Amino acid sequence: MKTCNWIQQASKALLCLTLACSFTACDEDNVEVSSRNTFEDLVDQTMAQEAVDAYVDRTVIPTYLEMKNKVSDLQNAVTRFVSAKTQTNLDAACDAWRAAREPWEESEAFLFGPADYEGLDPSIDSWPLEMTEINAILEKQSWNELEDGDENADGELSAWGVRGFHTLEYLLFDAGQPRTAENVTAAEAQYAQIVAARLLKDTETLYYAWSADGKVEGYSTSFGNEMKAHNTRRYGSLAVVVGQILDGCIDIAGEVGDAKIGEPYNLYKTDKTAGVLAVESWYSWNSLTDYTNNIISIENAYLGGRPGNRHTSVSDLVKSVNPDADTQLKDAIKNAMVMINTIPAPFRNNLTKDAEIEDAMDACADLADALTRAKGVLKLD
Repeated sequence: MKTCNWIQQASKALLCLTLACSFTACDEDNVEVSSRNTFEDLVDQTMAQEAVDAYVDRTVIPTYLEMKNKVSDLQNAVTRFVSAKTQTNLDAACDAWRAAREPWEESEAFLFGPADYEGLDPSIDSWPLEMTEINAILEKQSWNELEDGDENADGELSAWGVRGFHTLEYLLFDAGQPRTAENVTAAEAQYAQIVAARLLKDTETLYYAWSADGKVEGYSTSFGNEMKAHNTRRYGSLAVVVGQILDGCIDIAGEVGDAKIGEPYNLYKTDKTAGVLAVESWYSWNSLTDYTNNIISIENAYLGGRPGNRHTSVSDLVKSVNPDADTQLKDAIKNAMVMINTIPAPFRNNLTKDAEIEDAMDACADLADALTRAKGVLKLD
């Protein structure tokens, strides 16, 4: 009996030791799995570098180059109108405004970086306009007020609300059409010329800050090259850069649904005039085109370039980890564009179209959710 007890005790001890070793091994395995659960371990880093390079070289820089060229065309068209105030010249200036507006709206998925740091976004595209100030400038012809001037306590410049795309839109358009040329005053024409020149200056700064080392003060290394090198305090890894790309997309998806569409729609329910006035680009009736181009900015950012010039992409990174998440996101991009364009144009005249507007808002929310999911798939959340 004593022998049997000894054997039993020894067996129990051996079993406990085996289990202890097993649990320790499991714990070590869990630690190892957990440590692998990062962007660097989940995603091929060569592919990630290629995706970042394509984002900068095939999406951002070509978009800003097109905008710079089209804003140059716009400035020339406005100058021709100022020199000869014919209806033909005004019509051409309005066409040039629409053409320049397209690449700007297709850039709104990357409003971080120079567009933010240099105040170029509000200088180019402040909305709503400061109409009291604009009318005072026209009356007094106080063109110096269009210069930068001093910042307020919030770091904002008063000139932001009296220049840019929308001030030019106000001066050129009426009810979705070019104004009658003979009704444009000399002061309005001069104002338009000054605004167009500043718009070109801002656009050039934006392009060169992203694309050319040392061309813009403060960017000895261009912002695009900084992102590609990812060796600065601001961008210290590929993971941070890819996260920034997706955050830019999330931001504009939310802005289109919640602000650009949602704010005028909700405001109209209690104040019809205020709701209409809150619609961005309502002078030209370009609103729904703007919103669609915002979604295109997400598409180009996610798919690795503009159409016909795409390469390795953030989509490829997501697909390599979770193909379903990638498919869901691409479907959400398409659906957002479709739903926006079910709203009858012009948006400002159709703020009572509840079903269509709410479907578009929901589609933008779904897109933001799909982008957030993709960020989580890559362990960037």
